[in-house]
Amino acid sequence: MSIGANISEGYGRYGSKEYSRYSQVSLGSANETDYWLNLLKVSVPNYRVQIDRIIEKNMETVKMLATSIKTIKARNQRK
Repeated sequence: MSIGANISEGYGRYGSKEYSRYSQVSLGSANETDYWLNLLKVSVPNYRVQIDRIIEKNMETVKMLATSIKTIKARNQRK
């Protein structure tokens, strides 16, 4: 939930620098989520397959956020 909330907050501030900063915070949250999911996978091995699927989806989110941040930064440099 933190990932989406930070993206929404940054977008709502209408400044591309603020949006970039909140997107970076979202990326940090996505990476933190990966940590917790891997810890959960070790702690609850019966759900390993299900947790692995969630980890894969989270990694897609990480990649999308990283790409978005690069795009935002490139746009900010052109201004």
